[in-house]
This record gives sequence, C-alpha cells and structure tokens, in this order.
Amino acid sequence: MADILIYAEIGHEDGKAFLKKATAEVATLARRLADADGGRVVALVTGDIEDAAARLGPWGVDHVLSAGGEAYGSYQLEAATAALEAAVASTSAS
Repeated sequence: MADILIYAEIGHEDGKAFLKKATAEVATLARRLADADGGRVVALVTGDIEDAAARLGPWGVDHVLSAGGEAYGSYQLEAATAALEAAVASTSAS
C-alpha cells in the first residue's frame, strides 16, 4: 500500500490565498485510489495558506506537508521541484 502524493495548487485573489478547484478534483480522485489500495492521500502545499489541513480534509486528504517562505511567494519551478522531491522522499508515495 503506497501513499498518493498530490500537489495542492494555491491561487491568490484580493491578497488572500485559496486552494484552487483543481486541487479538490485531484484530491477526490486520489482518495478513491487510496481507498482501493489501502493507502493515504498526502498533499503538498507550497506557499503560505492558513489552515490548509482543515481545508483539504473534506476532500479526503489524510496528511498535509507544507513548504513555506519567501521562495514560494510566487510560483518558482526550482523551489516547487525541491519541495516535491522532499515530499516524495518523506512518504511512501510512488
């Protein structure tokens, strides 16, 4: 049984961060796959968003990993890639 790792995409509007609709769709599908295999759904959130775990829980996410700080203020490929590599290394995601 392997974890399913998803990338939780954040949007910004009026100075506030929010989880994009696509994140809910991917999390819901990941939940179905994890249930079939007996695994967990783990979400990686990059950037600063309050209560990400509470927002992702209703969509079936079991665990949230976060990477915050100045490098994640606006999407930067290098920072996101490093965060994803660290997330894969810290889970049983395949």
